[in-house]
Amino acid sequence: MKVNEIFMEGDLLSANETIQIVELPGHTPGMVGFYLPESMVFYISDLFDSEFGIAMDMNNPFSNYDCALKILNFDVDVLIPGHGEAIYGRDHCMVYTNNKIKEAIEIRQKLLDLLEEKKWKFTDLVKATIPKPFDLTQIYLSRHFIYVLLVDIWKKEGLKIEKRGRRNLVYR
Repeated sequence: MKVNEIFMEGDLLSANETIQIVELPGHTPGMVGFYLPESMVFYISDLFDSEFGIAMDMNNPFSNYDCALKILNFDVDVLIPGHGEAIYGRDHCMVYTNNKIKEAIEIRQKLLDLLEEKKWKFTDLVKATIPKPFDLTQIYLSRHFIYVLLVDIWKKEGLKIEKRGRRNLVYR
């Protein structure tokens, strides 16, 4: 694939109105969001979705909290996630965003608390952290979400992973 142009955080594009580039890594480290300040529309890529109500969709290898908190600094009337339906109304967008960030922080803390108690098999850690009932989609998304949180904990606070055959044990 040929790359014609590279966008960076803060770059401005001109279309019918100005479009501001905001770095929002997710599937890849170079993913971006597009903020249209005049329309107050923000396409947030895969930062989180509005499909399943499972915390923030930080289930991608390059997602992080700093990017999630960054979007609170924008005046937004329409939030367009990479998956799911658009979210309309400034108050609704901010409440939704704050709730998603709060849920992610709560799940991260629950993980920290569980890791203090004992060694966990990764799949059991997911089941202990994400509310029941589980369906296949929820478990799949949750596994990636928990993985991203564990990587964040590993980088910031230390985390040990032991390989035991095909299973991984995770603990602090």
